Amino acid sequence: MKEIGKKLLLGILFFTLVIGKKSEAQIHMKKVSLENQVQKSDMVIEGKVVNKYATWDANYSLIYTINTIEVFKVFKGNIAKYIDVVTVGGVVGLNAVVVNPSLNLQTGDVGVFTLNSNTIKFSKKANNSRFKPYALNQGFYKYNLIDNVAANALTKKKGITKSLYSEITKYTKKPYKEVTYFNVETIIAKNKTAKASLLAPSSLVLNKTVVSAGNKDVLTISGSDFGNTQGIVWFSNANDGGATFIRALDSQVLSWNDTQITVEVPSFAGTGNMYVEDAVGDPSPQTPITVSYAEYNVEYDIDDQTQNNPPGSNGPQPLIAYQVQHSSFSGTDDNVTWHMETGFNNDAQVAGAKAAFQRAFDTWICDTQLNWSIGTPTNTDVIADDGINIIRFDNGELDDPTLGICYTYYSGCVNGGVLNWYVRGHDIEFDADEPWHTGLDLPDLGEFDFQSVALHELGHGHQLGHVNDTNDLMNYAISISEDQRVIGPTNSTAANVIQDRSLSSVCGRVALVNNASCPLSTEENRLQEAITLYPNPSTGKFQIHNASHVGLTKAVIYDLSGRKISTHKLNNNHIIEINMLNTSSGVYFVNIHSDFATITKKLIVE
Repeated sequence: MKEIGKKLLLGILFFTLVIGKKSEAQIHMKKVSLENQVQKSDMVIEGKVVNKYATWDANYSLIYTINTIEVFKVFKGNIAKYIDVVTVGGVVGLNAVVVNPSLNLQTGDVGVFTLNSNTIKFSKKANNSRFKPYALNQGFYKYNLIDNVAANALTKKKGITKSLYSEITKYTKKPYKEVTYFNVETIIAKNKTAKASLLAPSSLVLNKTVVSAGNKDVLTISGSDFGNTQGIVWFSNANDGGATFIRALDSQVLSWNDTQITVEVPSFAGTGNMYVEDAVGDPSPQTPITVSYAEYNVEYDIDDQTQNNPPGSNGPQPLIAYQVQHSSFSGTDDNVTWHMETGFNNDAQVAGAKAAFQRAFDTWICDTQLNWSIGTPTNTDVIADDGINIIRFDNGELDDPTLGICYTYYSGCVNGGVLNWYVRGHDIEFDADEPWHTGLDLPDLGEFDFQSVALHELGHGHQLGHVNDTNDLMNYAISISEDQRVIGPTNSTAANVIQDRSLSSVCGRVALVNNASCPLSTEENRLQEAITLYPNPSTGKFQIHNASHVGLTKAVIYDLSGRKISTHKLNNNHIIEINMLNTSSGVYFVNIHSDFATITKKLIVE
């Protein structure tokens, strides 16, 4: 596999540091304040997800999940004991849709929802009033009842009753109405007592501290007082920077006894703390773990061959997380063709967007050799599971804060008695009304770098999930005016593993083949392949290994803030030693120059 880099553009980070302004983090969305959410929502409630099922919309264009919420408190809107929250994506029979960004709810999630009336039409009549989250995944403040935190993708509130409740009622100018008794303070106090209990699970000892998510990586957890009845393994949530926790599926807990647990790391797990909860609800102390990358999974109830609720003739069965692979829509082609909507292709909405998207597209192709191509433009201008892999700007459909969104469509099939899932199509759309930067130079303050957002969304197309790492392309958040145009080594590894998996036929379909051509600069490509840093990580002294006959001129080293650390003249030797022994530990970027090209390599100093 190849690691293809782009020139590191650091000026904006340095400029931002100098003027002392800190950029606001984005999850390829604009941050929406709680005040704005309360004012623009039809309903604001506290509640718990008690049931969920997926269904097609009335036109069979997209799959949606209907999440039934038991209402605890109503801050705004009409009193109801139960409501339904409609989120895009889900699994119906052997068809699935995964959307990012989107609100992904798990049964048992508790928090505050900011909602508007649902406008999606379904063929079946609803039992409850239906709503959609305002501002996608910012429309749910999920509770972390261990640490007394409520958080959505971009906002964290410390102190649920003192901070979140008080702020909402300040904006509604009236007290909430209690529908079903639920006392946050009592639960938090119980959790604190449980932590101190001699009967609670002990501190955790992990067999490794660096894992990957969604690829069946098995973690062994040792300790005591876990009990012999299976409980829950909780990981930091990769979709909100680890402010809340997500649980491994019951089927991902492979074994559980009083002193040892083995668990597959779930797809949405991110770097941060993790803990276990025993069968009576007592939590263990938290312990840190690093998740280097995440793969998409399709989570499927093996008995779900119908759209009934509960699904399947045997009722709901435990969800199983399945790995996926790439395929074509028809199954008879060895490549996947994307199509730019005519307006996008003509730069009708945003000048330069076509070229910026093409650069992001080519960067991924050069790295993974996934046999994607961009074909003729299309007049189709809708997001639908219709066999057309479309690239478009929205026509006002996207929620106001959304910058870009990737849809992936899957099919399942049984091969030799084994259920397999494969990608059969994609759509990507962007908000046309944003201050986009589409050039090769750096974005100005207040601009969103289109190439960076496109590279991230195409990462989702490559079946990569979010991580909690601000230096990573697939980090759940990106800063305004920041560029993230480099595919890091962990993302490269993950995407290439999925691509290698896709070179094998599944269910009689034609396997994809590698695309050996790289549309990026030939000189840059040659230099990127020829240069390695060794050792990496290093203690400060490292070598530049040059496997080519290309002459190097200089190396310029920057830290994460964009500050230039040092400049080194290079020569034509194949091994050149650089000394940074007096430099603090951390992540650095090494710009390596030849007479014809410049590349960037990441260096870790320990």
